[in-house]
Amino acid sequence: MFVKRYRREVEKEEDKPSGCALFGIVLIISFLVTLFAMFPPIVIYDWATKQAEILENSEPYQAEIIDVIPEDYRSSQTERMETRYYPIYRFLTSTGDTIIIQAEGTDIGTTEIGEIRTVHYNAEMNRIVTLDASTAILPIGMLFMFIPLVCLMVGFFRYCLGGEMKPFYDRIKKLFMFFYLPLIILAFNALLIYAFLYGGPQKEEDGYWIAKIFLIFAIAILTLVLYGFVKMLFSKETRINFLEKFKNKDE
Repeated sequence: MFVKRYRREVEKEEDKPSGCALFGIVLIISFLVTLFAMFPPIVIYDWATKQAEILENSEPYQAEIIDVIPEDYRSSQTERMETRYYPIYRFLTSTGDTIIIQAEGTDIGTTEIGEIRTVHYNAEMNRIVTLDASTAILPIGMLFMFIPLVCLMVGFFRYCLGGEMKPFYDRIKKLFMFFYLPLIILAFNALLIYAFLYGGPQKEEDGYWIAKIFLIFAIAILTLVLYGFVKMLFSKETRINFLEKFKNKDE
């Protein structure tokens, strides 16, 4: 269908690819779009499988952070050197053994030595899992990536099969305005709140109060933006315009 649809334009412009070249281009684009769209669910499935494998035969313990190992790395986004902190936990198992173990993942929250946290320890694998707010960052981030990629994949294959694109574009706009954008604002605001409560510089470090004041300001701004956005979406005028568009389509 896509080849037939595209050949209509090829007849008008001779410099466009046709035949085997066109088929190859469509095949490559289809493969890449599908590959990118499948990447987030594969990552989420792999992450969930590993977490479930550790939690299956694990026991919860109250563990103390006895040390923190800093690790410097270069951020791929800012191209600056940043620091990750890996906490070292110590706890007593039900069999009376004292376990000292490093957390598997980076800890974006507070890493104060002496803090008590709940960890799930799998004795057979000798691994731990901490179920806190930072645990949900990876799947939520992959979900935000998955939604636009799926829309891109569906739109591409719909175009290839000769479907009408205008109704599809209208649905994507509504999905973005009524669901995706408010969800992004809400998630980012929740991340800032978490950073305000548990992240940022320690009290003895320089810039502690500056970071806290900046986070309060950012949280307040995003909260007002989210409130205004939701109020606009559920206003009477928005609902009337939304219903009128559907009525015009039915007619």
